[in-house]
Amino acid sequence: MLGTELADFAEPLPAFDPSRLYGLAFGSGNYYDTQPGGGEVGDGTTGFGAFYLLHVASIPATTQIVFNNVPFASPSAGHTLQGASSALRGTAYRDTTNNTLTPSRPVTSTDVGRLVVFGYAYDPGTTRLRAYADRQEVGIGTAMSTYVAATLSSRLGVYRDGSLPTTSLRVLSSLTYRGVLSAANVTALFDAIRTAGDMPTSLTGATLTHRWSLRDVLVAANVIVPDGSPAPTTLPDTVTAASADAYTKVGAPVVRDLGAVATPRMFTYETTPIYRGSDQGSSANYHVSSFDDATLASGFWWALLGYFPAGTNAATVLAGAATASAGWDVRVAANHATASWSMGDGTTYTSSATSVLSTGRVSLLVGTWDQANLRQRLYNNRLEAGTGTARTAYAPPAATKIFLGRSPRDAGTAGTRPILGFAQGNGTPTLAQVQALYDAIASTDSMQGIPGMTSVLVDYTLDGGNPATLTNRAGAGTFARTGSPTLGQVYSRAYSW
Repeated sequence: MLGTELADFAEPLPAFDPSRLYGLAFGSGNYYDTQPGGGEVGDGTTGFGAFYLLHVASIPATTQIVFNNVPFASPSAGHTLQGASSALRGTAYRDTTNNTLTPSRPVTSTDVGRLVVFGYAYDPGTTRLRAYADRQEVGIGTAMSTYVAATLSSRLGVYRDGSLPTTSLRVLSSLTYRGVLSAANVTALFDAIRTAGDMPTSLTGATLTHRWSLRDVLVAANVIVPDGSPAPTTLPDTVTAASADAYTKVGAPVVRDLGAVATPRMFTYETTPIYRGSDQGSSANYHVSSFDDATLASGFWWALLGYFPAGTNAATVLAGAATASAGWDVRVAANHATASWSMGDGTTYTSSATSVLSTGRVSLLVGTWDQANLRQRLYNNRLEAGTGTARTAYAPPAATKIFLGRSPRDAGTAGTRPILGFAQGNGTPTLAQVQALYDAIASTDSMQGIPGMTSVLVDYTLDGGNPATLTNRAGAGTFARTGSPTLGQVYSRAYSW
């Protein structure tokens, strides 16, 4: 009885605070290592990838090795993650003279004090190394032929010879996988990391092979962790639970209290780009449909998601399916002042009312042909930009493809602004349906269509930004890349409406 009463009044033991962020800090001679062959050695046949959750303490001005299993004297196999020249990048090896770097993800002053997720993957189908950051693929390295798997230990925090320690970045957790992730799988993984504040324990689209988490170890210990505390002796592999795959401490890495509650806003990709687009650059660079335009004289609509930066810019044509006198196309005035669209009646073209564009933001333009009222309408910022004058008729273009990045009737003027998505269908949507389309795009951060009225739908981001082939997600057919449109910048969720 007395024991029970004493227990009732006993002070609770100090416990780990799971709402706080903690990361591993390394230095010369202070790192983690697996046994030889431990961790993800890589796979040149099925492909593999690795993702890291990092905290940016400062900008990595000099080369710092976050992870590597590459031979030091003769780097001929394996892969690395490094911070160098104010950026993050991955490397994979085939032999001593053939390796490839991923495109870099810059690390800037706005990243300091925040969480960044960086991943890289070897794709055996293209023999290229891909880089992932900010919730999407950020670039593809040059072709490197077959990757050669590593046989050495996996080392976290320094290079193989103990040099180039990670001093600007704190490591919170990592995972690896075998296979090739789709764009949707990558987005889902970034979202899962942001939700958990840690690497997830499951993965869709590939086989999860290894996972290490400082947070898991600290939660299990359930004690207060002052800043600068000695790092755990072991970081177990939560997937294999094999001793060979566990990270074992060498030297004296420490745990840093990062001093912030783990919320989604701590992640750099909460406020950095989520859209990717194709920047045409000239009339020779565009995407064109494998099928003919199917707009009807009785009524049709189109929607184009794009980005219009401020500054001095030439007038451009963004999209179209047009002959000399029939069809339609979408145009933007010089300096992105206004937008309008044109339609042919079989004899000549007429333009819609114009709408002032919001520069520096993602905008959605929607055009409709209302045959019942003989009105050619344009919507921007969820509102109609004036009905314009009455039109007599619309003449669909005969056997004409849909062009994204130019108009077939105006080959001399190219759309030089990134196109992010496009949709089209027949029928005349109401204002409420158009506004619902705006809301659907804003709530999903992806291109959408109008339910029951969409026959064409492409989303550049989901297809990698500037793919050889754009998928029609609402019907049959594809859009093929012609020429060399460049990958535009990546754009944040800053909508004009």
